[in-house]
Amino acid sequence: MIRTAARRTIALGALAALAVLLAPGSALAQGPTGRIVGVTAENGQLQVVFETRGLPEGVSVDPDSVQVKLDTTELDPDAEPIGQTKPVDRSVMLALDASESMADDIDEAKAAAETFLDTVPADVKVGLVTFAKKATLAVKPTTQRDEVRDQVRQIDTSVGTALYDGIQLAVDNLGEDGVRSIVLLSDGDDTTSTADLPSTVEDLGASGVDLDAVAFDQGDTQVLGELTAAGTGRLVQTADRTDLESLFEESAEAIAGQVLITAPLPATIQAGDFNVAVEATAGAAVLADSVVGFVTEAGLPPVPKAGPAPVNPTAGFFDSDPALLAGGMLLFAGLAVIAGFGF
Repeated sequence: MIRTAARRTIALGALAALAVLLAPGSALAQGPTGRIVGVTAENGQLQVVFETRGLPEGVSVDPDSVQVKLDTTELDPDAEPIGQTKPVDRSVMLALDASESMADDIDEAKAAAETFLDTVPADVKVGLVTFAKKATLAVKPTTQRDEVRDQVRQIDTSVGTALYDGIQLAVDNLGEDGVRSIVLLSDGDDTTSTADLPSTVEDLGASGVDLDAVAFDQGDTQVLGELTAAGTGRLVQTADRTDLESLFEESAEAIAGQVLITAPLPATIQAGDFNVAVEATAGAAVLADSVVGFVTEAGLPPVPKAGPAPVNPTAGFFDSDPALLAGGMLLFAGLAVIAGFGF
């Protein structure tokens, strides 16, 4: 099944995310999807990070199949798995519900988080936020996996669910650069946040952070749906605790399979709004996504520097600047002689 993401205005001067919102249902029954999770333009080069989900084992995007359009203009892209030659700054925050209602399932949630850590590429920075009565930053995004594992294993449940504060805390600690995302697990309504849903939706949408959410058991799919829409991410729902590990592993595998697409921008491009569209094949699936973005002045191709005036190879000495100067001097000398005879 092919799904095309909704359009979202983003700044091409900084990476941002776009994804697919999935209707609640069976957590493991989604078909192949493709989504743009990062776009940037600098010095005339467009870079797009494209992510896939739901592909059969062993199937990935065919780099030669990738097509990119800027509005109606087809670009000439190169595509390769991230990390093959060019590094990309990527950060993920795990945001785990540690409310009392998760007490019977917290061990499965911890196992899911550890599976994510085992699967996600080593260059991706991972952090941890937990939320119960209060939201707590356990670890800032880091490539030190053992530090995150240690904090995951120490999670205890308690009364309260500061869901919105947890998301706000995750966004604040992901920074403003690179491909940034949150993988969220929640099983209930917010009860103790100082932030509210409208402000969280607004801040998340403005941040450029991608939010994928798992609504576990009694998780509020309406609220999480608004949040994943703002974070242009994916929402899945499950009541089966054994699904959690597979879902977190799927999120990590999607990050591991991200493709970096680069293409030179047209020399005639001007700053303004453009639609960026990507289409690619992976096995039998055709995957497509598009975003609306603004190319800044910094993203435009460099203006060529003016060089020396061209030389006419057929011109003789008398067509040159030295000849004109010599002629002027002779004319001046002749006039002076004439003037002398006049006296």
